[in-house]
Amino acid sequence: MKGFVTALACCTAILAAGLDAAAQPCGDVDVNSSAPNIGDIATLQSYLFLGLATLTVPANADVDDKWGITIADHSRLVDHVFLTFPPLDCVIDTCYDYGISLADTVILPLATCVDASITTLSLDVETRFSAGVQAFYFPIEPLANGSNSVFLFTNATSTGAVPGTNVGTLPTPRPLLYAAEAVGGPYGGTNIMYRLNYTRNTGGFGTITTGVFDYDFGRRFVIQKLDGLGQRNLYRPVVLYRWQYDRPDGDYDCDCFVTMADLTIMINGLFIDLTWPTPCPLPF
Repeated sequence: MKGFVTALACCTAILAAGLDAAAQPCGDVDVNSSAPNIGDIATLQSYLFLGLATLTVPANADVDDKWGITIADHSRLVDHVFLTFPPLDCVIDTCYDYGISLADTVILPLATCVDASITTLSLDVETRFSAGVQAFYFPIEPLANGSNSVFLFTNATSTGAVPGTNVGTLPTPRPLLYAAEAVGGPYGGTNIMYRLNYTRNTGGFGTITTGVFDYDFGRRFVIQKLDGLGQRNLYRPVVLYRWQYDRPDGDYDCDCFVTMADLTIMINGLFIDLTWPTPCPLPF
């Protein structure tokens, strides 16, 4: 299994975009010049979780003083309108990083050497959450760089998901799955799985890589957790890759077959030049 960790630093990009000034009026997400209300919450929820709404003035929705329109802005707006009425703050901190939560993991699938006899394919994205996770937003790329054209992404389904999870696709050059859970946890210990479904497009061996990334202005790959003081904070989970289809054992020449050529390589490495073959490259 191959894993990596991602973090976000965002100091210079905001200043260049001129977004360090306060939005006026702060919280007027639907830009109707009224005080923040349920209509603004609905617009922000549609933007974050459903991919339906667009933001005319994005800075109006960045209400938690931290750069990027995230679940934390949705939580602050809901609290402001209905609950404890905390003030909204659209004067953003222009040097804010999302820390890594080593206790929370997203496991993405990889597939290579998918045999020509396989016409439909399903790969699973899994989560492993610690206590305190209240919400999450995962933009997942079902056909990331390194995929070949043998399979096309068709749709995604969720299994083991808590009620209210939204799963769908957004139109991009390479189709993007989004998976979002509205605030309402905690979801500690919850194993939420998203099944990515593919159909064959051409002959040959299929290679599929997946990934996570920031899709649109402010929509971040994050989880929201409650700390010991009851404060909501955003973090990046650890991202790991797991092979769900891999090349056959003994495929030393990396062509997805085990043939006499592979046997020759093995014998040469064991008995002649004593040099073991180079591992096959990763697809990304």
